[in-house]
Amino acid sequence: MVKRSLTPLWGFMLLTIFFTQPAFAQQSNEEYEELRKEIDELKKGQAIIQKQLAEMKALLLSAQRKALGQPENIVVNVDGHPFKGSESARLTLIEFSDYQ
Repeated sequence: MVKRSLTPLWGFMLLTIFFTQPAFAQQSNEEYEELRKEIDELKKGQAIIQKQLAEMKALLLSAQRKALGQPENIVVNVDGHPFKGSESARLTLIEFSDYQ
């Protein structure tokens, strides 16, 4: 009795396994080629974006290096103006102020 009730089930399972096609097999080769082309275009676009990001990073790093680089020597002529301290000092601080 148990064998008879399982026979139709086994038959159905075998038919399902051997005679059904997966969903991806129903698509044609043209659809696969279209999808592959879209993927390739997306990869190219991603490569362009990565290249642009690398260029922007290089620009930012170069600007940062310039900002943090060696300070410029600025020469201001203060001859004849009042001052405090030694005339042979290596550093001169100049204060601009407005008395109001």
